[in-house]
Amino acid sequence: MLADRALADARQAESEIGRGPIGRPLDGVSIAVNDRCWTQGVPTTTGMDIYQGFRPDRANTGMLTLRDTGAVILGTLQLSEGSAELSGWHAPRDLPIAYRV
Repeated sequence: MLADRALADARQAESEIGRGPIGRPLDGVSIAVNDRCWTQGVPTTTGMDIYQGFRPDRANTGMLTLRDTGAVILGTLQLSEGSAELSGWHAPRDLPIAYRV
């Protein structure tokens, strides 16, 4: 699902790295995220049948941060049913964060 975007991001990172010092902390680092992370337009089920067909209209803060810092998102990994709920803590989907680039 994210293959075209991942290839484009990887090519961009390779080009940027070839020109000189790495500019962003995660330039070219490949990563897959669990399907609890909202990824714009990608099925995000949190491992639960009740969310089948859910495709967020935007990415959450974590996904935006990964992309902003140069990570290449390969795809999402399926959670086992209800595993996202086992922690007992429900984070807001858009946490304010600060990071250094």
